[in-house]
Amino acid sequence: MKEGIVAEKELKEGKYLMLWTTLYPNETIAKNETEKMVEGMRKCGGSWASNLKEVTIVNKKIQSPG
Repeated sequence: MKEGIVAEKELKEGKYLMLWTTLYPNETIAKNETEKMVEGMRKCGGSWASNLKEVTIVNKKIQSPG
C-alpha cells in the first residue's frame, strides 16, 4: 500500500508549483517507483525533463531539474 500527498500553489497566473510526496512500504519499492517516474518524466515532460540530474541530499538520491 502506498499513500500520497499533493501540495499545489499558484505562483502566477497559469504558473503552478506542485509537490508530490508518496510514502511507500519500503525503500526498494520507493527506489523502483521513483526510477519509473523519472523515465516517464523524461519521455513526456518536455524539454526540461531531459535535464534531470541526480543529486544526493541527506544520503538520499533525488532527481532535480538541471
